[in-house]
Amino acid sequence: MKENEEREGFGHLTVSKSNKLVRASYSLTTLEQRLLLCCIAQVNPMRTAKTQRNLFRVSVADYKATFPDSAKQGALYSDIRDAVNRLYERDMKLREGRKITRVRWVQSVTYHDGEGWVELHFSELVAPYLTLLGRKFTAFKVEQIAGLRSAYSIRIFELLMQFQDTGWWEVDLAEFRETLELPYERFADIKRRVIDVAVQEISTKSNLLVTCKPIKQGRAVARLRFELEPDPQGKFEA
Repeated sequence: MKENEEREGFGHLTVSKSNKLVRASYSLTTLEQRLLLCCIAQVNPMRTAKTQRNLFRVSVADYKATFPDSAKQGALYSDIRDAVNRLYERDMKLREGRKITRVRWVQSVTYHDGEGWVELHFSELVAPYLTLLGRKFTAFKVEQIAGLRSAYSIRIFELLMQFQDTGWWEVDLAEFRETLELPYERFADIKRRVIDVAVQEISTKSNLLVTCKPIKQGRAVARLRFELEPDPQGKFEA
C-alpha cells in the first residue's frame, strides 16, 4: 500500500481467540492490547499454528487509521516502539484447575527506525490459542473496541463477548481481580476505577449495552453479575 493512499486500518478485521486465552490472567496497557489485537486480527483462524508464520506487522499509519484517538504520528511511533519493547517482557497466566502456566505473548519484536512499522512474532505456546480448530472461541471486529480507551474496558469487553448468547456473566470478585490483575483491594476502588469506567465506555463506544450488579455475601461484595445486550443503534464512537 502506498503512503499517500487512504488507510483502511484493521477495523474491518475479526479477532478470534480461544476462550482459555480470553480468561487468562494478565495486565496490559491500552496501546499494548491494541497492538496485540491488530496482529491477532491478521491470523488466519482456520489454519493450524504450524501452517502459518505467526509473524505480523503493524504500521503506524494503519494503527492511526484504526484508532483515530491516537497521538500525533511522530509521538505515536515512539509510543508504539516503547510498547512493543514492553510486550517482549509481558506474559500471562493460564489456569487448568490448580495448575498455573506462565506464557510469554511474543518470542520476538522488531521495529524499524524511520519506516514506521513494528512486527510481533507470537510465541509458540500462544499461537495455538489463536486458531478456531477444535476450540471454543470468542470473536469480534477490531472496530468494536476501537473507541475504548481504558485497558480495563477492552479486557472486560472481551470477557463479556463470551456470553453474547446467554446475555449475562457472573463471576467471583476474587476471580475478577485475579483475571484482570487489579492492583485494588477495596471493592469501592474496583467499582470506581474499573467497573464504572468500563461499563460506561463499553455502553457508549461499542455495540454492547452493559450493566453490573454487585452480589453480597453478608456485608461484603462476593460476586459480580454483568448483563449485556446488543446496542440497537450499533454505534462505534471514537
